[in-house]
Amino acid sequence: VRALACAVFLVAIGSVGSLRAQTIFDDSFADGDRAATGAMDTNWWTSSSSAGIEASVGSLGLVTGTSGRGIHTVFPTQTLVNVGDKLTATYTFTTPATIGMSSSSFRVGIFDTLGRALDEDITASSSMPNAVYGLAGTADGLPGYMMDMDVNTGSAADLNFREHDATNLTPSGRLLATSTGFTSFTSGPDMGYMFAPSTSYTGSISVKLVSPTEIELTGMIDGQTYRITDDSFASASFGFLGFHANSNVFGSSGAAGDPDNGIDFTNISVVFTPAPPVQTVFDDSFADGDRAATGATDTDWWTSSSSAGIEASTGSLGLVTGSSGRGIHTVFPTQTLTEVGDKIVASYTFTTPATVGTNLSSAFRVGMFDTLGRSLDEDISASSSSPNAVYGLAGQADGLPGYMMDMDVNTGASADLNFREHDASDATPTGRLMATTSGFSSLGSGPDVGYSFAPNTVYEGTFSIELISATELAISGSLNGDSFSVIDDTFASASFGFFGFHANGSTFGSSNAAGDPDNGIDFSNIAVEVQLIQSGGIVTVNPSSFNVLHGTYASGGLSDLTASDNSDLSARRNSSDIQSRVTIEVEATSPTAFPTSMDFTLESSVFARSTVNQNLELFNYDTSSWELVDTRAAMRLIDSTVTVTPTGDLSRFVEPGTLAIEARVRYVSPAQRQSFSGNVDQMVWEIGN
Repeated sequence: VRALACAVFLVAIGSVGSLRAQTIFDDSFADGDRAATGAMDTNWWTSSSSAGIEASVGSLGLVTGTSGRGIHTVFPTQTLVNVGDKLTATYTFTTPATIGMSSSSFRVGIFDTLGRALDEDITASSSMPNAVYGLAGTADGLPGYMMDMDVNTGSAADLNFREHDATNLTPSGRLLATSTGFTSFTSGPDMGYMFAPSTSYTGSISVKLVSPTEIELTGMIDGQTYRITDDSFASASFGFLGFHANSNVFGSSGAAGDPDNGIDFTNISVVFTPAPPVQTVFDDSFADGDRAATGATDTDWWTSSSSAGIEASTGSLGLVTGSSGRGIHTVFPTQTLTEVGDKIVASYTFTTPATVGTNLSSAFRVGMFDTLGRSLDEDISASSSSPNAVYGLAGQADGLPGYMMDMDVNTGASADLNFREHDASDATPTGRLMATTSGFSSLGSGPDVGYSFAPNTVYEGTFSIELISATELAISGSLNGDSFSVIDDTFASASFGFFGFHANGSTFGSSNAAGDPDNGIDFSNIAVEVQLIQSGGIVTVNPSSFNVLHGTYASGGLSDLTASDNSDLSARRNSSDIQSRVTIEVEATSPTAFPTSMDFTLESSVFARSTVNQNLELFNYDTSSWELVDTRAAMRLIDSTVTVTPTGDLSRFVEPGTLAIEARVRYVSPAQRQSFSGNVDQMVWEIGN
């Protein structure tokens, strides 16, 4: 972001919406040409043999038959920079009449180009490897990944990911034509998928940055999906997509034009989905020493089972347990995961007391649930003898849909993380929620990691839920670096507005008396954030900061710029400036790097005795200069509104990476030293994405 000169008045305001997926190319071969002729087309090249490709209207053929061959495209390099950035290639193809049977024989891969000349037909074979792909002793291998698929191997058919990385293996100079030079990750489970003759299939491969050191790989073929994480990736940049089929896998002929010569692609696309901006739902560090929300990012905290289960002091919220099992919770505005990639993340930091129990399985619990609109924003009493139907109770009320992660407390090497689902459709709610595991269905335990809880020690944990497909939620949790994830493909709700904790009796602390330092764990911070993908359409973008560049700030603030309400931000000419001018700049964040439309509206007036000219400008990041989009005489005393709709490549107004957008209005009087003020009622963008 460009640094704005002079004083900047900066105020945080509501979210402007999230980022939307950006299509890099989407080729349906309507032109019948392997060269890019349409706006969303891409060029296609052979990867091993010049006979490996053919094109017709609506189809791109990978010609294999009796020969193993490949094709590829090169696209503008996309780099996964922010956690949550994702690149997805999707492809649809039709099989020929003849299909063979072979393991790991159909392959798709995505790689970093390393700036090499890959945008051309490439010849490579076992006898004549090509160093452009990487060759031992000659050139490093292209960093990236291959997913190989079994072809009609029966019930054992699975998906397997392999990594190509010159730092730990020997590149072969053949890339997708061989598995040599790749390091295999663990294969997916036996799926038993099949390829039938003359049938259409859809597949995908995606890479997603899930942490600064981890890339998640996801592959799909005909609805069967497999995911794995690479925690030692060599590159997060990708600009090469390719396919390869071994010989005698698809088709009986290797001749061009023969209908039984291989698979025919009808569509291939690559989409980059930027990580949506993080929006804070709440972030409570208990600085007020109150369990009630008093700060802007605080939330209210309630007891979940016993009124004696909570205490607050400056910088701390205590879960008072000791010899008693108790819980606390908060209720926040419901967040609904609607778009694939939407995610809600809770994080928490706590300190253990002097006394910590041992050999206590599933004794510390954290959970997130749908409120179902019930009155949960209050202290709640619930016990085995007096269950509370507000949580759900068999025969009275459905259970709150959601998830709990339970942690073992000092059980030794077997300590793990376990996820459970609360759902009235497949369990019997007990009216106690996290105070018991009854009423929950287990989704699976993680590996034995042997974590432990030491006395008087700070721990950090996370709990997240992400919509990873229209029918799947990924539930993830961590404790001091140990993490585990499961997938729920039968979830009851993707809405969440309740977050809570529970510790069983004799887990943390020796006393359950308020004020006793050994009465339970003390939280120093608890936060919930969401990342929501924008589903498209027009987004109203309000300024996030303003700057009076020329002139003197007089009155008003950021909130006065968002609506036509006769409440103005005003600045007057600086009497020491020989020029009669006032300039007001605003900055915001675009919901997309590639706007499909853009309107900018200015409503303003001047208080002046004579004519003042009004110039409206948008900052052009391509030229690093202000672009004049409207000029006219400013209205005196009475507001006037102007809306400009720039044309051409609108991405020039969006700063790459930060997505910053800037606008300014300049008021200039032809008469030197004329005293006047500029009064702005509204400055907003309407951006299509």
